[in-house]
Amino acid sequence: MHEKKSVLIEGNNDDIVKTRKDWSGEMKSYPISAKELKVIEIIDRQNSCTAKEIGKHLGVTPRTVLNYIKNINELIGKEVAEIKPTKGRKYTIKKISIEKFENITNTLKNNDLSIPEERIKEIIKILLEKKEMIKLEDLAESLYISRTTLIKDLKRVSGILSNYKIELKGKPNGGIEALGDEMNIRFCLSQMLYKRQNVEIEKSKKFAPIRKHEETVEKILKGVFKKTNFKVSRETFRNIVLHILIAIERFEKGNKIQRIIEKVKNMKETREYNITLSIGEELEKEIGLQLPMEELMYICLHLLGRKPVEEMIESKKTIEIKPIVKKMISDILDEIYENTGFFMKDDKELIWGLELHLNFAVNRIMFNMNIRNPLFEEVKKKFPLAYELATIGASVIEKELDAKVDEHEISYLAMHIGGYIERNNYKYKDIQRVALICGTGLGTAQLMLVKIKKVLGDLQEIKTFSSSYLESQILDEFDIIFTTIDLDINVSTPIIKLDVLFDERDLQNKIAYRKVKQKMSQNSPYIFKSLLKKNMFFKINMEIPEKIIEYMAQRCIEEGTADEGFMYRILERERLSPTSFDNLIALPHAINYKSNEIEIAIGILDKTVKWDKKPVKLVFMVLVPNEIVEDVNLFIKVYEDILKVGQNKNLLQRMAKVKNFDECVSLF
Repeated sequence: MHEKKSVLIEGNNDDIVKTRKDWSGEMKSYPISAKELKVIEIIDRQNSCTAKEIGKHLGVTPRTVLNYIKNINELIGKEVAEIKPTKGRKYTIKKISIEKFENITNTLKNNDLSIPEERIKEIIKILLEKKEMIKLEDLAESLYISRTTLIKDLKRVSGILSNYKIELKGKPNGGIEALGDEMNIRFCLSQMLYKRQNVEIEKSKKFAPIRKHEETVEKILKGVFKKTNFKVSRETFRNIVLHILIAIERFEKGNKIQRIIEKVKNMKETREYNITLSIGEELEKEIGLQLPMEELMYICLHLLGRKPVEEMIESKKTIEIKPIVKKMISDILDEIYENTGFFMKDDKELIWGLELHLNFAVNRIMFNMNIRNPLFEEVKKKFPLAYELATIGASVIEKELDAKVDEHEISYLAMHIGGYIERNNYKYKDIQRVALICGTGLGTAQLMLVKIKKVLGDLQEIKTFSSSYLESQILDEFDIIFTTIDLDINVSTPIIKLDVLFDERDLQNKIAYRKVKQKMSQNSPYIFKSLLKKNMFFKINMEIPEKIIEYMAQRCIEEGTADEGFMYRILERERLSPTSFDNLIALPHAINYKSNEIEIAIGILDKTVKWDKKPVKLVFMVLVPNEIVEDVNLFIKVYEDILKVGQNKNLLQRMAKVKNFDECVSLF
């Protein structure tokens, strides 16, 4: 039900604007709800329309639209504009003051407190900037919401603030306040209010207080960075400017950093600290602000926590990697291997990328300086395996630093691991000598050779043969044979039949298929189909994830597929980080010492189960052989294909309904 809102009228009849005082004592625009604003936009765009037509746009009844119109007229006032009925039961806007009407609607679009997300930010801003307790009634009134709505909002606010170690405290009749370390308050302000609203910062007056010294700070940073040859990306530069502006505004209002914890004290020995001192000197010259040591250390943190730029990747000799970073990366790669079987310690490119990234990231993580990865959603969706491995790595970092690793930081780790997967996904170290048998002529053979080389990379030898002259002894000397025709010849070399116009993905799949020996089905787009076994297919009527894992693991042990310790390892892996995804799939996995091949068990659940707050209907349990270095390409593909099943909604729905193993296999 729409809440009535009282207003204050200020000014004379020639300059009437409906406003209300906020916590700073200034006047602010009265908010209209998002749907009421949409009513104004629809009528204004179409000149006139019926309540029924508007209701169709908004998904509400004509009666509700009439209530919206009544409320809009009360709030805007006839002196500015009025929505009036015309012939044919249509409504139009009569504008008395076009300028004032446009000013009000533009302001409402930029600051709509009826939208819960915007209101949450406003509550956080009020609580962090207010130095004394605020009564719930006063806070609710200032936001034009009921006390009940405010209490619901405060539950979300409390959860957000807790991420920054800021506590929301209250007294029965005394009100509420936010208590936390000044450094954490600044991190929260920057992340919640400013970084998410970069467009608004550029044009909105409500950010004017922190922008007071913006041009000066930018000029100082450009000068100091150029003089010291301090390289930062454009995004990092804007972030450092933002944090300095917040620090200045907070400091000038008396919100000072009182202490610096032990973790920060050794920063005085860094190059970044000396650069910060230069910034401090310039700030004193330009704006007359002398910042104490604690404030300079706060600025220094943001220099230390910057993201590396491209030039650093080539500068291995000039970058000193912290010992703790080297240790963590070794532990991360060990943990990934223990939990998944991926051995990545021999990839120097991956290790250097992780070293460079974490060398700066550890400072952000230790001090909860969260950064946003603009590619976060894309990384999580398109590289689910890399994100899963990065999550395991993040758990190692959390233990080492005793700090939470934000999901955006995890996605940056995933990008490095994803690079490793892409580099190794189609590496075929055991394929150096290739035979191509083509029955359609030299021109076609040359075209196929180009595509084969594109997939396999540099080869020691690749030779074409006519179907008329084939000898087993010669063909046995090759690592693999590609052919466009059926061969009736006895050779030990693996043979893969290709269409003349094959695509590269098809070739990659077929090469991977050969690693699963004779039982492969080369017609399926899913590599793991050949790994499915009837005795490893389960219909399960359970609702607790741990019990489901126990049941499937025990059945695998009873079938002689898994070793006796498998259940313990897979449960420990699940406790480390739940393996449910946002697509009805869970992917529990652990090392298996019973087999030297990848094994897969499938569990179809009778009911959708909550698995770490995510709905799950299908369970793919992967039994990872202890040594998979040679089969890493196949292993990657199996993981990726299982995760891609979750992106096929039609396949998911059909899988959830299967009654037996044969029905399940027929879907792939």
